[in-house]
Amino acid sequence: AQLGGALRFEFLSVDDDERLAVRFLNGQPKGGVRASHHAAGLEARKKWLESAGLDSNEVLPLHVLVDKQGLVRCVIKGAVDAADFPQIEAIVRRND
Repeated sequence: AQLGGALRFEFLSVDDDERLAVRFLNGQPKGGVRASHHAAGLEARKKWLESAGLDSNEVLPLHVLVDKQGLVRCVIKGAVDAADFPQIEAIVRRND
């Protein structure tokens, strides 16, 4: 909301039980995550991480900011909090 809709959020679950991802998506507020994807199994997770230019053994959670051209612009390892917002906003505004 603070970025005026400049971001589209999607969720990638690597949990064994896809129902957890569905439950997460259904619990999102208006303007929250609108799409969810499930990478079942280690090979699917490894392929996704490597496609984003990350090590296949990355610790989760990861937050990956991808621009409109599909290029990774920022990776935040761990939780995202209010202190991260200025950096995220600068990246989004630079790539509008």
